[in-house]
Amino acid sequence: MIDVTTKDSEITTIQVAKTALNLATMLVGDVTATTRQVCTIIDQLAIQHGAEVVCQEGKIILQKQINNRVYDIITYDPVKQEVRCVVDVYRKYRGSISTPTGITAEQFKGINGVDVVTLHEVRGPMDYLLGTEGRTITRADGTLAKIKMVMREAKLSKGDIVRYNTWNFSEYALYRAKLENATIAGESPEHKRAFIKKLAADYCSGTWIPSEGKISPEVENILRRVNAGEISPDHLPGYEIHHDGYGEMLFLPNDIHCRKLSHIGGSWLMNEQHYVTLRESEHASVQLSNAEVQTADISTKRLSVTDICNNVLDVELPNIASEWNEMSIDRKKWVLTKFANILASELEIPNFVIEFKMITDTTCCGFFESQCKHIIPNRSVNYMLINSCLLHEESQQYVIQTILHEMYHAVQHEAINSPAKYDISQFELELWSKNLANYITPELDYQEYIKQPVEYAAEKFAHDLTDKYFANYV
Repeated sequence: MIDVTTKDSEITTIQVAKTALNLATMLVGDVTATTRQVCTIIDQLAIQHGAEVVCQEGKIILQKQINNRVYDIITYDPVKQEVRCVVDVYRKYRGSISTPTGITAEQFKGINGVDVVTLHEVRGPMDYLLGTEGRTITRADGTLAKIKMVMREAKLSKGDIVRYNTWNFSEYALYRAKLENATIAGESPEHKRAFIKKLAADYCSGTWIPSEGKISPEVENILRRVNAGEISPDHLPGYEIHHDGYGEMLFLPNDIHCRKLSHIGGSWLMNEQHYVTLRESEHASVQLSNAEVQTADISTKRLSVTDICNNVLDVELPNIASEWNEMSIDRKKWVLTKFANILASELEIPNFVIEFKMITDTTCCGFFESQCKHIIPNRSVNYMLINSCLLHEESQQYVIQTILHEMYHAVQHEAINSPAKYDISQFELELWSKNLANYITPELDYQEYIKQPVEYAAEKFAHDLTDKYFANYV
């Protein structure tokens, strides 16, 4: 990975009403035949696209306004003889699509002696903090940590480069590793499982020795069990596994990788199907063969809780963000009840019932009770209650997050009873089972309540899905 962080104050741009060829002459004096060819194409493209040629830090740049933002769509270095072509730009929000720039690397590939690079420009949340001091967060121990927003470039397997903004978590990483290409072709849970296997192997062999107190006894136990051959979970309690580029993974404390530092999910950046120049022949190269599918991890053959919930969100609630404030309370109840019932059906949660009621304790968003017998006479149901005060919130995110949180509790109970149903590791099932047998209610001890494995897992699941749904960040 290449760090290409640049401060705005260090950039000097000379806007001119001249041609690229004139600018090249200003920069290097006598131009070569190669430079003349490149500049001629740039000048033609400037006229064709209504773009502007500028000189910046010794490079000739073609700038074009796309979706109300100006992008450097061509960057030519006449000294290095390198042309960088941005073929599409992407603002990473829900419903966004790649916007082609109208530029292709093919337009320069007939010129001898020029290195032509294809780039995809991606912008995610908080890119306005580029070139600033970043953000300061308060860690669990009360100390402050300053995290900077940087621009990075990651090279995809097919040779293209993705340029994007992200947070520089490197100095806080407890451990790092690079994934194999075969793993990269999968999705985020598989990336994290493979990373945890590497972490477990290095920890148990003594290749990685954490500083005293840096990892919890609970996580040490998980790593030993994974190294002994148990199916790896896709997260470790108290820590986050961060995608730091194309196959690069970091092991971070969860007080560093927090919601205040939203960013584009690395698994999205690594998925080459998102880029418009990916041709069908290239797409086929990342697909698993039938034989590989048959020998894949058994967890992939189980119900994927994340995939199911993502699909139901996309199908059942595609326009809720724009319509929420126009809905009546009854309409909101109807839409969300339908959503929860379909979720329960797809997740194979039997005898599911959801109800909206006002709860006087406004800190309680809802709860789930397995095998509840006091709601419907002579019938045992899986009962979810949602505090109807959430229907009056300006944002619909909190009520949907609550439904997903409580639905995950339903999955936890169902998974303990039917261990082979979902893509959940045996270790997690045992952890949840022990936790439910000794469950701490919020009334008894709120701080200990939120630390429990079943609550941590449900909250992380709900946060991850709603963050992805409303901002499309993974």
